[in-house]
Amino acid sequence: MLGLSADTIWNMDETPIYFDMAGGYTLTKKGSKDVLQKTTGHDKLRLTVVLCVSAAGCKLPPMIIFKNLKNAPKLPAGKQWPKGMH
Repeated sequence: MLGLSADTIWNMDETPIYFDMAGGYTLTKKGSKDVLQKTTGHDKLRLTVVLCVSAAGCKLPPMIIFKNLKNAPKLPAGKQWPKGMH
């Protein structure tokens, strides 16, 4: 086509992942005037996962982006992020 090889063509995608994803519907008794929906209060907090793959099938390690370091979850003592995770 343009003289490009499959290892020079890359596709990247970013997708948000919310910490608290409230459902799109509720279940309550018929005729009820109020519906209580419980959340953790973190419905706006999210991280972004970036995935990248070449046309030849080579995958880059996933990248996780936090809005700021205060939002990054604390890992339990002795635990680390998976190897190759950036």
